[in-house]
Amino acid sequence: MFETNKVTKERGAPAPMGRSMDKPIILALLGLFVATITTMTMAGQGNQQTPANSTQQGSANETQQGYRDKREKTVQATIQSISADAVTPREHFQLGGKVFIQVSMINTGAEPVVVTEDDDFFHYRLRLLKDGKPVHFPKSVLDVFRLKDKEGSHPISVTGIDLQPNQKTVVGILDLSKWYGALEPGQYQLTMKYLFRAQGKPIESNTTTFEVAP
Repeated sequence: MFETNKVTKERGAPAPMGRSMDKPIILALLGLFVATITTMTMAGQGNQQTPANSTQQGSANETQQGYRDKREKTVQATIQSISADAVTPREHFQLGGKVFIQVSMINTGAEPVVVTEDDDFFHYRLRLLKDGKPVHFPKSVLDVFRLKDKEGSHPISVTGIDLQPNQKTVVGILDLSKWYGALEPGQYQLTMKYLFRAQGKPIESNTTTFEVAP
């Protein structure tokens, strides 16, 4: 009788299975809840920062856009036919010789600005008259203009030229044969438009005159 009671006591010692698992399950659920709350909080903070980042990016774009527009308002361009030495002004050329045009710019603003010389057919748009009538571009040049108008400028390298306030600076030398080929004898008037950026407002130069003699 005594031994039977002893065995019964030993077998009844372990706690019921259900009660031993209650605590680990509660801890696991609590950990999952805390992790979910933390993730939601971090996501909310990220969403709050997005408008600020968008505002900063928008301000940078507006600043760059304003800088570009400022050039269109403050920079003036002048052109002059010159000799092959790229310095001496010249108004009389012989048939078969090349006609060069010097392009200068003046910054009328109070702060320096930068212009780029990297793609002549994108930046320079010329209008040439011979004896009062327009000189047409070759088809190959017109095709280049259409491509530039559609895709913009994609230069291999970019050269920046600083324009100091109220200081005349030579920014380019144009060989008219690149645009028109060989010029026939006659009296010519050339006007240039310079485009700073795609879909921007070009600035227009003065009109320079020269003669090609037979």
